Amino acid sequence: MPGQPEPGSNPWLAMDSGPITMNEPGLPSSIVVGENVAFEVSTEFFIEGFITPVIIWLMSFAPGDDFQVEYFAESLGPGDEKSLGVKQVLASDGVLVPGPPPRYNFDSAATTLTVPAGTLSPGTYKLTCVVRPVADAAAWWTAFHEGPVIQVHEA
Repeated sequence: MPGQPEPGSNPWLAMDSGPITMNEPGLPSSIVVGENVAFEVSTEFFIEGFITPVIIWLMSFAPGDDFQVEYFAESLGPGDEKSLGVKQVLASDGVLVPGPPPRYNFDSAATTLTVPAGTLSPGTYKLTCVVRPVADAAAWWTAFHEGPVIQVHEA
């Protein structure tokens, strides 16, 4: 699902996120996990457009978290629907890819969130994430991604 503003919709500013991956720490990507096992979720996102370098530069003057990536799990059928947590990402974590238009890529290392064991009860879930700047003035600037479907099984 594209971000808002959508890539390709204008040359000035756009944002989008990529697929969500899930894995147990230190193991390859998986979509099945035990209820008593901690796991990690991550995504990649980018911002692009001719004003993007100015935005990243302005963010450098306000130390702290510049973007937040919130991950959700939605039960398919009866079960939990909840936030898995929020990962804060610094603008300085972005890697500039020269344009036109210029683009800043944020990789999965910057967005990885560890979900504690027992967070989800056994069931089938669809994962989603929402990426947005932390500043309230930029709340309209958001990217979304949904999927994959995962299975949490009894221990």
